[in-house]
Amino acid sequence: MQLVVAKPPQPPELDLSRGTDSVKIYKVGDVLEASCIVKDGRPVANISWFLDDDPINQNMLKMPTVVDLAKENLQSKIQNLTLVLHPIHNGKFLKCVAFHPAYPGGHSETKRMLDVRYSPEPAEEPLDKFGYQIGRLGVINVTFRANPRPRIEWSVAGEKIREGYTDSTGRMEAEELKDLGRGLYVANLRVAAIRKEDTETDYILTAYNDLGPQDYRVKISTSPEPAGLDLGVGAIIGVVAVALIVILLVSILVFAKVTGRWCFSGGATVIDYTAAGGENGHQGRAQGVENPHHQVSSEYINGNDLPIKKDEKIDTAV
Repeated sequence: MQLVVAKPPQPPELDLSRGTDSVKIYKVGDVLEASCIVKDGRPVANISWFLDDDPINQNMLKMPTVVDLAKENLQSKIQNLTLVLHPIHNGKFLKCVAFHPAYPGGHSETKRMLDVRYSPEPAEEPLDKFGYQIGRLGVINVTFRANPRPRIEWSVAGEKIREGYTDSTGRMEAEELKDLGRGLYVANLRVAAIRKEDTETDYILTAYNDLGPQDYRVKISTSPEPAGLDLGVGAIIGVVAVALIVILLVSILVFAKVTGRWCFSGGATVIDYTAAGGENGHQGRAQGVENPHHQVSSEYINGNDLPIKKDEKIDTAV
């Protein structure tokens, strides 16, 4: 039996590739190459990757490499990661966590915050605002993402209102842009007293940074918010999909019932007594027809098996 004395490795080291224009600043679409190394442990450490607290998909990781230091029976582990950057990655921490039994607490980590630059993103939903009241204060707001911090400007009836300023009437004020963190911003336009003509006007917010501009067109209404408008695009698509599935199932059931298929096929036997007499007639009486939709054209009286022939003439002696 070989006894192995555990030796804690050094803290993990994280190395990132440079961005398109800067060492630590990236753009949307940049391919980030990251490498994590945990040196000189006994036994070798295990490595895990996270974005904040979310484990990174294994498809983005390459197989780790283990390097042996024979002199002291120590081992180092290296693992590389490839990640295509999107706006959602901005502000998140890329973490390399090493696990080893000799670490205090069992693990050690190193992390780097990602700075991903992009122009203001388009709105995800129609910007229709409801519930405003004539004569009351109204606030028109637009929430969007951008990095770095954009500059904003409102346009109302052809008049430009810069951030922190009011319009020529003094009724409308463009508030300072609010930073909610990680590239999320809210722009507010305060209207002192809503008028009827305000509900017939388009409010255009223009947000722009070094990477480009984006316009957001808003309409307001004194009507209450329609039911279902707050479901979102994904929920509406789900409702439509369920409705289509229900229509398809109903159509299949109607088709099955009309054609007598599947559970509507039935097992009743209908005997055709209308065949001609003689041998053929005998066969007609003996053989059943496995068709519940077959209808016998002859008429019967009180269960009598003998059909009555219509309009049959009886020869009488003259």
